Amino acid sequence: MRRLLLASLIAYSALLYAAETPVRSWQTLQLPLTPLAFADSSQKTADLLDQLTFAWDELGVWQEQADVADGETVRFDEQLPGVGRAVGLAATFVTADQYAKATVHVTGTRPLKLFANGKELAKAAAKDSAGYTAKAELTLDRSRTELLIVTVAQESDSGHWEISAKVSQDSTSTAVIRADAKLKDRTARFEYDAKLHDFPVLVMSPNGKLLAVKRVIREGDEYEKRESHEIYELDGLKLVHSTKLSGVANIQFSPDSKRLYYKLSTDNGQELWEQTLATKETRRLLKAVKDMEGYDVLPDGTGVVYAVAKEKPENKTGYDLFRELDDRPTGYNDRRELFLFDTYTGVTRQLSKAGDFDLATWSLSPSGERLLLIRNLPKDTRPYVTQEFWTYVLASGELTRISTRNLLRYPQDITWLDEYRVAYTSGSHDAAPEDTVYHNVSQLVLNVLDLRTGVTRNLTADARFSLNDEEKHSRLHFEPASQSFLVHVSNGGEQQFARVALEGSKITYRPLNIRWDFTDFPAMAQNGSRIAYQAADFDSPKAIYVYDVAARTERLLLDPNREVVAEWEMGTMEEWSFTNRLGYEIEGWVYKPADFTPDKQWPVIVYYYAGVSPRDVRFSIQYQMWLANGYVMYVLNPVGSAAYGQEFADVHAGDWGTEATQDVIEGTEKVLAAHPWMDKSKVGCYGGSYGGFVTLDLLTKSKQFACAVDMYGISNIANYFGGGAWGVWYSDIASPGQFPWNNRDLFVNNSPVFNADKISTPTLILHGGADVNVPWLESDQMFVALKLLGQDVVYARFQGETHNINTKYKNLLEHRQMMLEWFDKYLKNQPDAWDVRLESYGK
Repeated sequence: MRRLLLASLIAYSALLYAAETPVRSWQTLQLPLTPLAFADSSQKTADLLDQLTFAWDELGVWQEQADVADGETVRFDEQLPGVGRAVGLAATFVTADQYAKATVHVTGTRPLKLFANGKELAKAAAKDSAGYTAKAELTLDRSRTELLIVTVAQESDSGHWEISAKVSQDSTSTAVIRADAKLKDRTARFEYDAKLHDFPVLVMSPNGKLLAVKRVIREGDEYEKRESHEIYELDGLKLVHSTKLSGVANIQFSPDSKRLYYKLSTDNGQELWEQTLATKETRRLLKAVKDMEGYDVLPDGTGVVYAVAKEKPENKTGYDLFRELDDRPTGYNDRRELFLFDTYTGVTRQLSKAGDFDLATWSLSPSGERLLLIRNLPKDTRPYVTQEFWTYVLASGELTRISTRNLLRYPQDITWLDEYRVAYTSGSHDAAPEDTVYHNVSQLVLNVLDLRTGVTRNLTADARFSLNDEEKHSRLHFEPASQSFLVHVSNGGEQQFARVALEGSKITYRPLNIRWDFTDFPAMAQNGSRIAYQAADFDSPKAIYVYDVAARTERLLLDPNREVVAEWEMGTMEEWSFTNRLGYEIEGWVYKPADFTPDKQWPVIVYYYAGVSPRDVRFSIQYQMWLANGYVMYVLNPVGSAAYGQEFADVHAGDWGTEATQDVIEGTEKVLAAHPWMDKSKVGCYGGSYGGFVTLDLLTKSKQFACAVDMYGISNIANYFGGGAWGVWYSDIASPGQFPWNNRDLFVNNSPVFNADKISTPTLILHGGADVNVPWLESDQMFVALKLLGQDVVYARFQGETHNINTKYKNLLEHRQMMLEWFDKYLKNQPDAWDVRLESYGK
C-alpha cells in the first residue's frame, strides 16, 4: 500500500511538473532611480514601485539576458553607486498552442510588480518565507502575451537582487506553453486590426504638389478612434502640416492649389472653412448649416454651392405612412436641396426645390457656370427609378433636361471633360419592364454623356474589369492631351488602373508601372502629373504611395504599419483556381500558416461572398487571424461576381445560390483533392450577408463541412424581398423580373428555411439586432427551424447592432472571436474556449 501511494505521488509530481513552464529567456534593463524631492529620505524600498509608470510599447533599450543563474533566475547588479537606488526590468513573451488558463508565479528578493500586456496584475510589497512573491491568472492563446516584471532596490537591501518566474496550468490541460523573449507575434485575435493605421481619405492638389491624408488609429481599452489630417509636399515627400481637429470632412483644394477647403461639424451643423496653405491662416467661409452634405467652391472663390438634406416634417400621427418604396428605409432622405452662398456679399440663394424625386447627384462644371443635376424619379415598375440628367446655369437659372435613362445602378463619380461633356460610372445596362434578358448591373462601366446632344456612349461594355465607385473617391481622370481616361478598376482579385481611349477604341489594363496587385482610394492630380493611392498585399497592410506619371516611378510616402507588423508572424498565399462545370475559370487563393509543413493534416476554413463584389488580394487581418490559429484557408470568387466580365457577372441575375453555391461545393471538393495535407474531415465555412445566404444554402446541399458560420445571412428570399430596407432593389439584381407571385418556386425552393430539414451541420448564426439591411428576423427563423429539427445551432444577436456587427468596435471583436471558438471546437477538437463562453454568458 505504501509503495502504491509513493508511486502515485511520484506520478502526480511528474504530471504537475510537466504542467509548469519555467521562464528561461528574458530581456532586461537596469536604471538608476533618483530620490523624490521633498520626500522622506528613509523611504521603504517597496514605496519606490509607485514612482514608476511604463509605456510598454516604447520600452526599446533592452539587453538580452544571456547569463541567467541556474537557467531560470535573472540577477541584477546589487551594487548601486551614485543615487543608491535602481529599478530592474525583466520582460518576456508567453504563448500557448491553444486556448489555455494559466497562472504566472513570480518570486524575487526585492519588491516587485507583474504586468501582462501593459496592465498591472499583481504586486509584492511585503516579504514572505519565499521572498517577494506574486501570482496572477492569465488566459493564453496562440498570440503572445507580454510579461513585464518590475523590481526595485536600495543600497540598504542585502543579498542578491534577483527574480524568477514560471507559468503553470491545470495538470489536465493539453496546451503546450512557451516562454521566450524572442517570440514572434501571431495575429491570433481580431483586435490586431486596432493596431493598424488607416488612411480613408486621400486628396491631391490640382498641380500634383500636395497631398492631404486623413489618418485614423484606435487607442485605449475602448478602441476609440483618433483622427488627424496631414498635408504632405510631394516633391520632397515631407510632412508640412498636421492637425488633430475632429469633425473634419470633404477636403478640397482650390484650382490654383493655394487654398484648402474643408467642412467642420459642430453642434449647430456643418461649417465651411478655408485655409491659405502658404501662411496656414484659416477663416470661416460659411457659418453652420444644419444637415449640409457636399459642397463645391466656385473656381474664382466667389461662391459656394452646397447641398442640404432637408428635414422631413415631424410625424405626429403615431404611425408611418408609406406611399413610395423609398419611404421604407430608415434614415433615407430624398429631400435634398441646393444653395449658392456668395462669399463677398454673404447672401445665400436657393437653387433647387425638394419634391417627389431624389436629387441623387450634382456636379459643378470646370468654369463654375453650370451644374449637372441627376434626379431619380420613383416608379412602381422595374427598375423602380428613372434618372433624368439636367443642366442648370447659375447666373440665369436656365434649366435644361439633357437625357432620361433607366439605370439600375445610379450614376456615380461625375467627371467633366470640358464644359459640355461629362463621364460617369453606372451599371452596364439600361432596364425596362419588357426586358427578357437580365444583367448583373454591378459590373460597372464608363459612360460619356454629351450635354449638347444628350447622347451617351458606353466605353467599356466588353471589358473584363469593372470600374470602382465606392467610398466617394474620384476614380476617373480625363487626360486632354491623350484624349483618354485613367480609371481605377477591379479585375478579378486585383484592384488596379486601366487606360481607356475617349472613342472607346482602345483599352489598356495596368498601364502604369505599379508593382502592387491591390491599390485603393486613388487621388489624381488634375494636371495628370501624379497619382497617390493606398497599396497593400496579403501580408503587407496598407501604405501610401505616390506615382510620378512622367518618370514612371513609384515612391513610398507613408508606411507606419511597417513598424507595427515588424514582429507579426504572417502566413503565405498562392493562387489556386479551377474550371467549373459551366466552363468558367473560378479564381481563388490558398493561404497557409507561417509554420506550415505538408507532413501533417491541417484544418481548413473556406470563405466566399458569392454576391456581386469579388474577394481580392488586399491585406486581411481576418485571414491572418485564421492562419495564426493554425488553419489553412481557401478563398474563392464564385460565378456571378463582378470584375470577370459581363457574361460571368450575369450568372448572378436569377441565380440565388443555384450556381454560386455549386462553385463553393465544387471548389472545396477540388481544392481538398489537390492538397493531401488538407484534412477532409475538418473543413469549416463562413460568409456574410449574401455570403451568409450561400452558407445556409450550401449546408442544404452538402455534408462536407464539419461546421459553419452564417453571418447576418438571408434565409427566406420572400421575406427579404419585402422586409429588407434595400431588399426590393437588391432583388432586382439577384432575381430581376422574378416575384413571389410569378415565380413561387424560386422564392420557396431557393430559400434555406424551406430546406432546413436538409441541414445537419453544426451552425453558428450571428446577426445585429438593429439590422435593417438584412433584418434579424432572417436569422431568428433559421435558428427556430434548426432548433426544432434537433440540430446543433447557436444564435448570437448583438443588441443595437446594424449590418456587419461593427457599430461598436468591441462587438466586431466579440463576434469574430466567437467564430474562432466555434471553429476550434469542431475543427480542432478544442472546445474549452467555447465552453467557457457558454458557462460565463450573462454573468
